[in-house]
Amino acid sequence: MKWLAGILLPMGIFASAAITGCGSISLTGGANQIQLGIYRSLCVDVKDASTASGASVEAYACGSGKRSQEWSFRTASSMSNQYTIMNANSGMCMSVASDPDTAPGQLVVQVPCDSSQQDQIWTVSRAPSGQEGFRFISAASSQCLDLPYGATASVFDLQQYYCTANDPAQGWSVQPVSEDNTP
Repeated sequence: MKWLAGILLPMGIFASAAITGCGSISLTGGANQIQLGIYRSLCVDVKDASTASGASVEAYACGSGKRSQEWSFRTASSMSNQYTIMNANSGMCMSVASDPDTAPGQLVVQVPCDSSQQDQIWTVSRAPSGQEGFRFISAASSQCLDLPYGATASVFDLQQYYCTANDPAQGWSVQPVSEDNTP
């Protein structure tokens, strides 16, 4: 299964894009919760609301008031569907852990934002038939953000893994929220 990573452009630069086909999504500089598509009670969260570089990004129970679950998308390249993804609590971006950042199973962590780093750039696209929502694909590895083993009963660190058709652990939904995570 796979991991998630993202990067961010300099502060104050907001992006918006629409992804179409079987519905649409508009990603802006505002706050969003990223939820597992098939099990929307799990959100992408920074472990223990850490503000430290290298802290794990995990799937955790969604809730209001959790800034560690608020993410903003910033355009990372001239391609309209490539983004860095910044956490509201830490101001850091999702990234594939390196050494090497192309190996399957690498964890997703937060690091200081640097839009020149491929391991922080995510391509967001409609998930293929059989998956819910959207896929987040690492620009460094072409692997998908993934919930290991599709585990929905426990807290798991997210990873990157080979993109697999019909894998529900790789489909994600993006829900706009107001500050302090109020849906």
